[in-house]
Amino acid sequence: MKDIKNQINDVDSKNDYSLSKSLCFLLIIFTASIVIRLYYLPFDLPLLLDAQHYFWYANDMSILKEIPTHYSSHNNFWASFLSIFFSVNSSDNILDYMNAQRILSTVLSSLTIFPLFFLCKKFFLNKYSLLGSLFFIFDPRLIMNSLQGIIEPIYFLIGISIILFSLSDSKKFYYISFGLAAILSLIRYEGLIILLPLTIIYFWKFKINKKSIL
Repeated sequence: MKDIKNQINDVDSKNDYSLSKSLCFLLIIFTASIVIRLYYLPFDLPLLLDAQHYFWYANDMSILKEIPTHYSSHNNFWASFLSIFFSVNSSDNILDYMNAQRILSTVLSSLTIFPLFFLCKKFFLNKYSLLGSLFFIFDPRLIMNSLQGIIEPIYFLIGISIILFSLSDSKKFYYISFGLAAILSLIRYEGLIILLPLTIIYFWKFKINKKSIL
């Protein structure tokens, strides 16, 4: 019995070491992704198209200290989130605010690697989960997308986190997925669609009763 317990403890310690080692590699990949994105960031160019719309919304919100009424009321979470950072910036150069939007977008894009790793880890070994995260975070199209200051990076981050928490057997974590789904619908109203599968899976996992319905 003691030998079996010792073997189990050895396996657990190896798994713990493997996870800690994987997290170290994950931090290295995260740092490298930030450096690469910042290297290609166009600091001397203004924002364009949708990114510019979010910028002006955030700028007006940071100045007025209230939600602007002359903009569309949907898909405003990203701009509202940006306004927090604009409020603490005291620069007189408009490009500084635009670059702050780009930098925040690149950081959020790189942060996606963490929920993605733990999502992959539910199906694969640590080394394959790292490989999947590596392929995702260094995809050229995602890198270019993250440099534009638009909503896709935060949309991917929240969307992947929703899937991760919804696979948990804990009700508390599943409730987090519903909260994140609410945020997702404010980023892009198409995010409301995810509420339907989330609700179906919730009742399938935790059964239909008075407590679960409440």
